[in-house]
Amino acid sequence: MKKSLYYVIALMGLACVALSVALIFIANANQKLQLQVQTQQQYLSQGILGQQGQQIAGTIIQEMDNAAASNSNIRTILEQYGYRKPAYPSMKSMESEGLKQ
Repeated sequence: MKKSLYYVIALMGLACVALSVALIFIANANQKLQLQVQTQQQYLSQGILGQQGQQIAGTIIQEMDNAAASNSNIRTILEQYGYRKPAYPSMKSMESEGLKQ
């Protein structure tokens, strides 16, 4: 084996070891960051923001559902996103029943 080939192989081996050590440090740092993100996500989902968000979302859906009874555009948007109420009364049936104000 030539001396130059020996040095090339030794340098390649040294580079592999150095890259492996660097990978270990990067993986450790990544794990710490993932733990921080998970902690923040848990805080948001269980904290005040999560509860208020659920209450607000429920209220918005109820209000949109009420508005969809008399507005076909809102009804179409709700149906596009998978929200379906059993049956929306038509404006004519509401007028005939005296429900429209």
